Amino acid sequence: MERLERREERGIFNKEKYINDAHQPALCWNLAMTPIWFRDPVVLGSAGAAVAILGGVGLYFALRKKETAEEIEHRRRSQLVEMGRIVDATLLDLTDADGSHGQQRHLFYQYEIAGVSYECSQDVTLLPEQLRGTASTPGMPASARYDPRNPFNSIVVAEEWTGLRHSKSGAD
Repeated sequence: MERLERREERGIFNKEKYINDAHQPALCWNLAMTPIWFRDPVVLGSAGAAVAILGGVGLYFALRKKETAEEIEHRRRSQLVEMGRIVDATLLDLTDADGSHGQQRHLFYQYEIAGVSYECSQDVTLLPEQLRGTASTPGMPASARYDPRNPFNSIVVAEEWTGLRHSKSGAD
């Protein structure tokens, strides 16, 4: 209280106003008590712009269309067709199996890079046109495209390219 009395003596503090202000709601904003930098229009405008930008970015991520598994796989195959290296491969098996999304077809193949042998499989369920007229019997030679930075990432068949050899009879 001594401090308030000293302020009152110097004319900085008005005790009557302090008592009257004590009955005002707590949400009242006393501009005289806020720091000068917080009242600056540039600071307030910048803070408002930052809030608007963050809100817009949050809204974009909340409402954007999520890629489906098929779209992600299509993008991966397209990238490998565009920038992947080609290597000789051998077909191991072509299997049909009942999966969680119905009938699925998998192509198993093997290739070697720098003395390391890789055995991979590719889901070719969505690519039946590319398998037509090709020799996809086990033991047949083929070509595989792989990512030089990640040799495990490879394909034998894509929408725009196929590493399967064409059969003479045209039958599967």
